[in-house]
Amino acid sequence: MLRKKGLGSLVIIAIVIVVLSIIFSDLWLEKRLEKIGSSIVGAKVEFDNLDLSLIGMHLKWKRLQITDPNQTMKNMIETGKCELDLEFLPLLSKKVIIENIELSDLRTGTQRESDGYFKKEKLLRKDNFVSKTMEHLENEIKGAPAFNLEDYSQKVNVDSVLAILNLQSPERIDSLKEDLNKKYNDWQTRLAGLEIEKDAKKLEAEIETLDVKQVKTVESMQNALQSLDTIKKSVNTLSNSVTGTKQELTSDLSLMKNSLSDVDNWIKADYTRGLSLAKLPDFNTQNIAKLIFGKKIVNQVNTYLNYVSTARHYAGKFKSDEPKKERTPRLKGQDIYFYTKNARPDFWIKQIKLSGQTPDKLILAGDIHHIVSDQHIIGETTDFNVGGSTKAGLSLSANGELNYLHEEPQETFTLQYSNFSLKNVKLSDSELFPQKINNGFGDMEANLNLIGDKIAGKIGFAGKNLTFDLEETGKAKTKFEEIIQDVIQNTNEIRFTAEIKGERDNLNFSLKSNLDELLVKNLKASLGKELEQAKQRIRGKVDEEVNKKRSELEEFITGKDKQLLAEIDKYEEILNEQLKLVNDKIVEINKGKLGGGVKNKLKGLFQ
Repeated sequence: MLRKKGLGSLVIIAIVIVVLSIIFSDLWLEKRLEKIGSSIVGAKVEFDNLDLSLIGMHLKWKRLQITDPNQTMKNMIETGKCELDLEFLPLLSKKVIIENIELSDLRTGTQRESDGYFKKEKLLRKDNFVSKTMEHLENEIKGAPAFNLEDYSQKVNVDSVLAILNLQSPERIDSLKEDLNKKYNDWQTRLAGLEIEKDAKKLEAEIETLDVKQVKTVESMQNALQSLDTIKKSVNTLSNSVTGTKQELTSDLSLMKNSLSDVDNWIKADYTRGLSLAKLPDFNTQNIAKLIFGKKIVNQVNTYLNYVSTARHYAGKFKSDEPKKERTPRLKGQDIYFYTKNARPDFWIKQIKLSGQTPDKLILAGDIHHIVSDQHIIGETTDFNVGGSTKAGLSLSANGELNYLHEEPQETFTLQYSNFSLKNVKLSDSELFPQKINNGFGDMEANLNLIGDKIAGKIGFAGKNLTFDLEETGKAKTKFEEIIQDVIQNTNEIRFTAEIKGERDNLNFSLKSNLDELLVKNLKASLGKELEQAKQRIRGKVDEEVNKKRSELEEFITGKDKQLLAEIDKYEEILNEQLKLVNDKIVEINKGKLGGGVKNKLKGLFQ
């Protein structure tokens, strides 16, 4: 006889199994995993024949495809059959915990039967450092000149350039002239206020009142010499005042004359802006390298930076449940948030073991640890290490780490890829560069390090034994294309190094190539004459507009200088004349009738 209690337990277990089978169906889990993967990658992640068995919590699929977001008709990664075990209890809380995955028959660059485009959910991210870096790199490439050398063989319409140039030099020169004129007027007022001529005439009158013929006694001679000494001291005082004033005036005039150098800088700025509006490029190595290789490199770097941005976004999103720390007054209590002991993240793949091959038959092996929704819960970083090599010298090594355990997020990636085939590879997205390589081998080394708002990254590439398919590229349509094709036909090696480093609002992107100097040399030889003529015409037009103003200002400064210096020199001359009158009168008295007799008595009395 069956017990009612036992029968009830069996019924409950049966109901639980049925409910779980409905909730955790193959379709539910497949859609959940695909949605999570697609959101992270930015392209479709698809499972074929995903099967979840609640008995033993066993999961398997026939094929996994991860679309290349840059080429949605190709898979970035494709795997064959895979089987794994899930933990049961976390599923009751809609958590996916996977102990270990072994991905065999992993392949890269495979063709897809359908487009893997995925309309990625627009993440409401803050204006973070990674997005600012991506924007900076894109602007660097947009800022590279679009060379069309055929245009530069024609006349540049300088008048149309000047029409929109809005020269600033003439207005600035007029404003400077007004400022200088005010200073000159101040000096004229100051010099007039010295009243040197008035004081000199007064002293001269005092000198003339001293009649030598009336000096007949020792006492009168002594009085006369004392009066002359007093007058001489007054003249010297005025002379010292004039000398000090002249020194100040000379210093001020020198400063005002130096303002002409500002005018030259204003004219130079107008000239530079004129060239910019005329779109005349400066043929330097940075411009050439960015033009040819920049777009492809930046697109590749930004693809990885986008993954970093997505990882940082989700890391911050899952941490958003953490209570905000409260700032409380000193010595008062505060609630401190701690992660729950033995808590489980919403999603966690503890380990993935990889094995497979690349399109060039390189056998790869490696593993990925801790793909997790919140690293703080498990206290581990996400890291990967994949590599392989052949006896023929082909080798690849890639590793990296995502560390979100600290206050500042940290990401590190390194890649070394040696002796790989470049056949049919497209090195540049520029239409000016051959679109196909017939034969050749390449070496590449890259590293990227991000810590908070700081970045340091470098990509080095060397292509060797290269031959290009110039027939597919087509016949050169412009002089520039002709020059590039000529340079490439005569080289079998291409090397370039791209580097980005810095921090928020202070980023530097550089790109150098061994083709730079060769192309610059040929470009300058071919178009240097035309470009120089165009530059000279623009400079001539700018000079024509502003040089008259500059000459007028220079004449104005020179004239005012002469006027003020002549005024101060006149004062010096007047005082020198007064000093001469005093000295002559002293000599005259000393040579008079009483001079010899009292000379010795008065010796040393006056200087």
